[in-house]
Amino acid sequence: MWKIPSLRMVTLMDAIEGVAGSIWIGALTLIYVKEVLHRGEQWWGFINASYYAGTILGGICTLWLAKRIQKHLILSMAAGSFLFSLFTFLYGLNSVPFFALLLCVAMGPSYQLRDVAQQTAFQTNIESEHLPKVYASRGILLSIITSLSIFLMGFVADAINIRAVYILGAALIMVSAVLSFSLLQAKRKEVADLSSPL
Repeated sequence: MWKIPSLRMVTLMDAIEGVAGSIWIGALTLIYVKEVLHRGEQWWGFINASYYAGTILGGICTLWLAKRIQKHLILSMAAGSFLFSLFTFLYGLNSVPFFALLLCVAMGPSYQLRDVAQQTAFQTNIESEHLPKVYASRGILLSIITSLSIFLMGFVADAINIRAVYILGAALIMVSAVLSFSLLQAKRKEVADLSSPL
């Protein structure tokens, strides 16, 4: 993961998104529902159902766009991260319950686009015999990051407010989107190094 520049960048993006991903834990969503949307606990279920409906829709879209995503992995990562960041930012600022549900549905396809492209880029840059070890290492790293970020986001929600949690998450996802362009440069350098004469 650390020897290949493009994999190192994808891992860094995964780590940043792992921190941002903790904003969707149930406890924070419930606070958002009660303090921002001023709705009862059933809306916690509506929010989750809307998001998963969006991811199903996103899965169908990525199947339909699979060849294009394969040809433009880094651009797909950047576009998915950018849209996911934008929708998360709007979600944090929003206080209209039904608009929150629409944003959750919209997040699904953007997340799937980013995730499918990122996973594909990760897999295509690793020899198959190394995949189990690399995925195990990646899983450990992301678990550690997620557990620490849950504490961080809980602290932000308590010290500032719940909106700040989603705005911070959106900013982190945007950083990941920007890093996609660094990944594009790293990939071009790898290709140039491979094609240069010995």
